[in-house]
Amino acid sequence: MKKIAFTVGMMALLLAFGFAGQANASGGYIGTGIGWAYPGFDLDHGIDLNENGAFSWEMIHAGYNFTDNLGVSVVWGGAGGTGHINEKGIGASDMNYAIGYIDLNLRLTAPMEKLSPYAEVGVGNYAFAGLVDKGDVEINSNEANLGYRAAVGAMIPIGKFYLAPEFAYNWVDMGEFDVDGHNFHQDMGNTNFGLLLLKAGYSFGGK
Repeated sequence: MKKIAFTVGMMALLLAFGFAGQANASGGYIGTGIGWAYPGFDLDHGIDLNENGAFSWEMIHAGYNFTDNLGVSVVWGGAGGTGHINEKGIGASDMNYAIGYIDLNLRLTAPMEKLSPYAEVGVGNYAFAGLVDKGDVEINSNEANLGYRAAVGAMIPIGKFYLAPEFAYNWVDMGEFDVDGHNFHQDMGNTNFGLLLLKAGYSFGGK
């Protein structure tokens, strides 16, 4: 499935580049995206979690470029996957998890003839939710968690529409968590994940 998705994505980018018009980064835009997540966990409470990557989603991204080079964006998305837990005293089990986030970013763009490479850095709120197969145990972060995001990509214009491959790296120190509604007064630990995305959207405004 991952290989098929990668092949389809590459074909879409090549086709888009063939029909690309003159790049123009100023103005606003709105869109969505899908991709693949490469998560990593460094949990503080004695749990070993060997995670697997999985499809990710970006519900919406929107932004405004004040000039061809400088703008802001908001990104709302999530990453999900499966992991294999091995905790002392409990034993091994599988876990399905999801990480939701919303980030406010500063965006730098360098328009070229048929594409507009960009870089983004930002901060936002992150939340974790997991379900452990053994006993159907629910694990949730129970407070706002400040996280950070850095991304690089390139918008390929097709008229007023665009495609944009992007790689983003997100990292956050999760705070206190609860298990089946019972709060643990300790931090969950560090969560970081890379997202390889293919975005699509509509541009408006500009020159």
